[in-house]
Amino acid sequence: MKKQTCTFIGAALGLLALPATSFAVAIDVYFPPITITEAPVPGGGTYTVTNNTLDSYLVAFGVSNQNSLSMARVGDMLSTFGCQASWCYNASNLNADNWSSAVAYYELDFPVTFQQAFGDFADNVDPGDTSINWYTSADGALGPGETSSNFFYFIDGPLSSMAFGLLEGPSGITTFQNQSVSTVPLPAAAWLFGGAFAGLFGVARRRAI
Repeated sequence: MKKQTCTFIGAALGLLALPATSFAVAIDVYFPPITITEAPVPGGGTYTVTNNTLDSYLVAFGVSNQNSLSMARVGDMLSTFGCQASWCYNASNLNADNWSSAVAYYELDFPVTFQQAFGDFADNVDPGDTSINWYTSADGALGPGETSSNFFYFIDGPLSSMAFGLLEGPSGITTFQNQSVSTVPLPAAAWLFGGAFAGLFGVARRRAI
C-alpha cells in the first residue's frame, strides 16, 4: 500500500516538474467574417459593416427584417447605388417570392440563385421575417479590415435580425449565414434632448393657454 502511495506521489511530482507549456490549452477565439451593427437614423436605419477577414472581399450581404415594405439604400436614404472609398454597391430587396429565381452570383458564367447558394428562404431569416435588404458590390468591395460608415442604409425602423452574404477570396466565392446583427439604440443624450424638448413644448403650451 505504501509503495502504491509513493508511486502516485512521485508521478504527481513528475507532472508538476513538466514545463508549463505542456499544459497549455489552445483556445480558438471566433470572429465572424463580417460584423454588422444597426443604428437608427431619420426614416430608417444604417448598417455599419466590418470585414474581419484577412484575405477576402465582401461581394454581397443581406439582412432580414419583419417589415415587407423595408427598402435597401446605399449612400443615402434615396439611392439604390452609391460609392465610398474604393468600392460601390447596388441595393435591392429579396423575399420568399423572388428567392428561388433571383441570381446571387455567377460561377463560370452560370447563374447561381439564392436558393442554390443558401438553401431555403426560411433558413436565412428569423421567424416572422418577410424581407431582406440586399447589397451587391458593383465596383470594388469592402476589403479585409475595412469598415463602412454611413453608407448602407434602409428605409424602416431598425430591427436586429439575421445576416448572410458572399465573400470572395483566394479560393473563390464562399458564403456565410445565420449571423446575428446587433442593434445600437439611440444615445442617452438623444433621449434627454427629446425629453427636454417635450418639456419646453409643454411649458409653451401652458403659457399659450
